[in-house]
Amino acid sequence: MADYFALKNAVEKGTLPPVVYVYGEEPYLVSDAVQAIKKAVLTRAPDFNFTELDGKEAPDKIVPAADMLPMMADRRLVYVRKADEIKGDGPIDRLLAYVERPAPTTVLLLAAQSFDARTKLSKALQKAGAVFQCAQMKRHDLESFVSRRLKEEGTSVASEVYDVLFDAYGQDLSQWLLAIERMSLYAGPGARIEAEVAEALVFRTRTESIFALTDALLAGKTARVLALSEELLAQKEAPLAMVGLCARQIRQLLILREAMDRGEPVRDHVRTAGIPPFAADKYIASAKQTTLETLKRAQKKLADADFRLKSSPLGDGATWFHALWEVMAA
Repeated sequence: MADYFALKNAVEKGTLPPVVYVYGEEPYLVSDAVQAIKKAVLTRAPDFNFTELDGKEAPDKIVPAADMLPMMADRRLVYVRKADEIKGDGPIDRLLAYVERPAPTTVLLLAAQSFDARTKLSKALQKAGAVFQCAQMKRHDLESFVSRRLKEEGTSVASEVYDVLFDAYGQDLSQWLLAIERMSLYAGPGARIEAEVAEALVFRTRTESIFALTDALLAGKTARVLALSEELLAQKEAPLAMVGLCARQIRQLLILREAMDRGEPVRDHVRTAGIPPFAADKYIASAKQTTLETLKRAQKKLADADFRLKSSPLGDGATWFHALWEVMAA
């Protein structure tokens, strides 16, 4: 099984296999790979040579679309979303036969979130060298990836900027790139991005927004919670990421509250809790206004919300607002 970089290399070298299955937990890389393949394949008459299908809703249309000949071009592209949701013996058997003998003038691109290596179809795809995983990058790879992008644009960053990005967004590449874009616009073309810019535009803004939301949650201020949630969603914050950030701040408050209850100097625990110095006073004040029991209940509700966001058939937005309500009612 190959990775995102192997797929991009195949695209650039013109050695793309006739069937490609791209998947992974890093949606930005999946999307980027799909766009790169579209650009490489659809060089002529793209309107006539591109078909996009949903694997869950139209599995019977995949092979007939792939068997079509290109019009006024050398190749056509059939792009199938939700390929991991293709069901039914008929569609799977036809797709299995197609993978073993693909049309030479078609690139069949299957995109998905997951890959079940146990099925006959999956084994055939692996045998054909068609499977490419877009895994979430580790910090070193994230820095290298973003650094290459910035170099192409003629922009450089201080090494501390990566510390800010990792603290704020973890391993979420799409959030790293959005933040870098905002910082580049602020700094200007060709300018070097310093840590102060990153802290002002990313860490402080995001941390304070999530802190305000967490504070409102613990205080049961419904109108404030809804207003802040809608504002964060409008800023493209993912509900799952917001749950994680709120849970992190609850854990930080728990460390401070436990220190208070033990009669220990609370400021001695600010660094242990991973609280940035500029936010220490706010966190201490918030910890004083709540109880250990309230924080533990909120922590449990947020853990439940995290599970539901990863498994619920409901939309992320509905699950997110339901979680907020449960935390306030705890």
